[in-house]
Amino acid sequence: MLFCIYGGAGISGLKASVIFSGTVERDTTVYLVADEAPRFEGELETWLGENIRYPQEAWDNEIAGRVIMAFVIEPDGSISGVKVLRGAHPSLDMEATRVIGAMPKWSPAKIGGKAVRFYMTFPLLFKIEQPMAGVHSYEDYVAMLNREAGIPLDEVAEEQDQEIIQILMDRERVRFRTDAEAYLYYREDLRKKKNAVTTRAAGLLECYNFKSANIKVLAAVFEQIIGQELALVEEIGKENFIKRYAALSPRIRHLRMQEEVRLKDCMNEREHRVYFTREISPRIQAQEEVVGDSCSCGCIFHILSPLTAYRDLNYALAKTVKYPIVAQERNIQGKVWLSYTVGMDGKVSVVEILRSADPVLDKEAVRALKSITFPVPPYCLLHKRRVALRSVAPVNFRLQ
Repeated sequence: MLFCIYGGAGISGLKASVIFSGTVERDTTVYLVADEAPRFEGELETWLGENIRYPQEAWDNEIAGRVIMAFVIEPDGSISGVKVLRGAHPSLDMEATRVIGAMPKWSPAKIGGKAVRFYMTFPLLFKIEQPMAGVHSYEDYVAMLNREAGIPLDEVAEEQDQEIIQILMDRERVRFRTDAEAYLYYREDLRKKKNAVTTRAAGLLECYNFKSANIKVLAAVFEQIIGQELALVEEIGKENFIKRYAALSPRIRHLRMQEEVRLKDCMNEREHRVYFTREISPRIQAQEEVVGDSCSCGCIFHILSPLTAYRDLNYALAKTVKYPIVAQERNIQGKVWLSYTVGMDGKVSVVEILRSADPVLDKEAVRALKSITFPVPPYCLLHKRRVALRSVAPVNFRLQ
């Protein structure tokens, strides 16, 4: 968990004091105090929490420290002259410089009602703490869904972080040779999923045995969300598809969140609490307890849409699973539901049986899943670092 402790210097209602001067034509004086102190519009702590990215190098090596920054707030509220007064580590210093420079405009300081330049010092404390398990409640989850429900798809900005775009592109190029191949795959995959929404709805009801939801309503939810994602893919087209798909990843992620919002509306509170307890909460707690290193943010952005090749899981299982001979001879069939952890190295571990089919099939399903390694480990898009994730997968044994 990243804690950023910050503070300003020289903010008071005292008389103006000059630190240095410029030309007569334009007042370039930089003040340490003013009649009206500069003011950040909004919650500064929240903004920092959403925009600071703990450097991967520092995170991996448990490097922490306080970086003292200095900068000037211009009369138009913009930031200039950003510099490190006292550093902690090159990677932390660089991130502190980046985030201060990226701040939106402030309300400027004023003297005699006139906006002036103002000098600020600002400490940022980078600190890593082991997260507490079990702090993310059902109420937190519902509150997050309610916030997400109010955001229209067309208001979700494209990904601007070139590092994230590159990671996404690298993932796709592990799987596809060309943009056209990637485009055709996603388009056809989404079309197949759209045609299979009834089967998916039946599987959800089978897993959770909900009473208030029905197949038609659940299928309609899946069909609408998949249809919107398909429209995005077809709008991109074949040309430069991989890069454009990476840039649109926040919208894809938003659609996954909207699906969770709609699923909540299909269940009564008791059923949705069961869904949260069995499906969502274990993923969060696996990051905190099983792995011991995680985003610890409680957001389900990376839980629902991590940067890892989950789309290839069924294909990988199909190649890995070996139908036990004894099960074939005895005509034993069934579906095994498993929960599992994908570590920061991309390897699968902590595989547990949620619903058994047969001891022989259970054993093979666990073996097959444990043998899989994801070529691109999970990566949190919100906090910009590798994470470990907990997920659920069915392994279906069916004789032809």
